[in-house]
Amino acid sequence: MKTCFNVAKLLVLFWAAGLQVAMASFVLESDLEPKEDVHITVKIYDGLKEDVLFEGPLASGTRKIISTGYQGLALLTFEKGRVFPVILGNKTFVVHIKSRHALPSFTNSPENEFFYKLLTGSEPGPEKYEFALLMIQAKKMLGESQSIRTVQELKAMKDKYHAFVRRHYSQLRYSDMLRRLIAQYFMMHEYVVYHVKGEPATAIKARFKKAVLEGVRQWLQLLKPFIPAHEILNYCVSLYYQRSMVSLAHLIVKKFNQYAYCPGNPDKTVILPKDLAVVDSAGRNRGMLGDFVDKAVVSLVSDECSVSMVETVFKARQLASGKKEGKIIVVPVGELTRGIIAMRRMLVKDNMLFVNDPRGSYIEDVRLPFFPEGAVQK
Repeated sequence: MKTCFNVAKLLVLFWAAGLQVAMASFVLESDLEPKEDVHITVKIYDGLKEDVLFEGPLASGTRKIISTGYQGLALLTFEKGRVFPVILGNKTFVVHIKSRHALPSFTNSPENEFFYKLLTGSEPGPEKYEFALLMIQAKKMLGESQSIRTVQELKAMKDKYHAFVRRHYSQLRYSDMLRRLIAQYFMMHEYVVYHVKGEPATAIKARFKKAVLEGVRQWLQLLKPFIPAHEILNYCVSLYYQRSMVSLAHLIVKKFNQYAYCPGNPDKTVILPKDLAVVDSAGRNRGMLGDFVDKAVVSLVSDECSVSMVETVFKARQLASGKKEGKIIVVPVGELTRGIIAMRRMLVKDNMLFVNDPRGSYIEDVRLPFFPEGAVQK
């Protein structure tokens, strides 16, 4: 049977109505085949923060209405499908989505029509739209940087990235391009040949690490007037943690330790009930937290705080390499998520357990990373 998807429409309405910020209403209207659902996520951006404006299923013949005052680039993501960028401004327009894979079309949005013509290499016409052109310029920069190979080319491209972000931050902040540019900036280090004739391989690795650390320092210097330093550092750390490059991520944390935290009370006292349930990464019961008093290190972790996960994995590796191999018990600040459980995959030896108990969700206002000693009731 031939599979096909009917047209799904996304209506975006903007109005001022006397408000200081123009409000927008997204009307998501599905024309999918009967009994066929599609899952959609709408993401928006502010600096290095990524927020989900809407996430959920769209069944055939249903509609969803989401209101927002956001103006900038939004990403519409279909489950097992493509990601569609859409520019949200202050005018009413319609986004027609034909399927999970086909490019959207627009009614009453000349800026998005202009944007998509540029994206597809078509002639956009005489009108110019500043924000759309900036998004295209950023996209081109991402592609240009993939061809660098020498240290000199790296420096020139890094300077170009810095100048571009410094000049256009006020607009780039409302798109995913700031995150993408910084991610590609650090990826550039891996395109470069650091070898110098006659030097040992250890010198190549040292030169690479030095370049990465200098890159972090430069982004901190450039973005601190706009974004809290701990947010900048957490994002840089996350780029290496997500690729399981924990040692390098830890090196960044160690070098910029004054910014390596997620906000909370640094003097917070945490007392954990001894009967909290403890499980392994497969969800199998391993007893209660009190069973591990004086036998394990406790670590409080949030999957929204990259430095807490990096330092916990690094601590687990240290414990595994000791003469008396110790365990580390992860206590989630909130729910035990798949992201937290995934830390286990970064360990050679299975010495990490997890608290999986709803009573642990009361923990709040804690500055992370945090390895509280004597926190478990005896």
